[in-house]
Amino acid sequence: MAVIDVVGKEGLPNLYIDRVEAALATPTGTYLSHHKLRITLACFDSKTRSWFNRPELLNMKIKIVAIHDHNNHNYKVRRDALDSGLLNLFGYKSDTTEFKVKVYPAPSNISDEGSNFDKFSIVANIDVPAIQGPERADAIITSELTIYAALFIDNLAFDNDVFNKFYGPMVSEVILKAGAPNTIAQYFYFPDTNEEYGGPVHNHEGTWMEGSKHTDEPHRKLRMVTMSNYKLEIEEI
Repeated sequence: MAVIDVVGKEGLPNLYIDRVEAALATPTGTYLSHHKLRITLACFDSKTRSWFNRPELLNMKIKIVAIHDHNNHNYKVRRDALDSGLLNLFGYKSDTTEFKVKVYPAPSNISDEGSNFDKFSIVANIDVPAIQGPERADAIITSELTIYAALFIDNLAFDNDVFNKFYGPMVSEVILKAGAPNTIAQYFYFPDTNEEYGGPVHNHEGTWMEGSKHTDEPHRKLRMVTMSNYKLEIEEI
């Protein structure tokens, strides 16, 4: 895989969701008020260090947002806006009844030393409302749940707060879909070389392409492949 695809090419490093361990509440199981997610996130850097320990990136952070449908009529609107790129995570500043927000430092522990790259990881924990109601028969079960994450830097010393934060490419993972754990995942590859692509993508007129946004500069087409979701590990309580 090319260096630029793994490390990132849009200002901040690419962030990856490596694994999600989910303890999910169920109507028939032991009562649990929240779904509990343990998320392993990762970044890569080259041996020559393109970003790790650079002074201007020492305070880089991760923002994780869990969007769910628990008493949330705006779930689909929020999810579609994030999935389409119309919105990013900038506006998600604190928890509400419609979403949960967590902020962590950027991955800094080397979890894997490769021949060309080092892999940095961090584990984040987030709880999402699961059940509401005094009786099981009346319980409201969260049936749709998607997590989003992105690296960002802030405190850039501008007067306008809009310019004080800069976000890198966003990643997401569907945890629950129609009440069931998501068993489907996708990955992208370059059809002209059959090489896997791990960077940000966008859809332009029905065609997947590299990069978060479409530009006039030449950029390569991608093909999406559907496969079993091996990232998600479910524990029902």
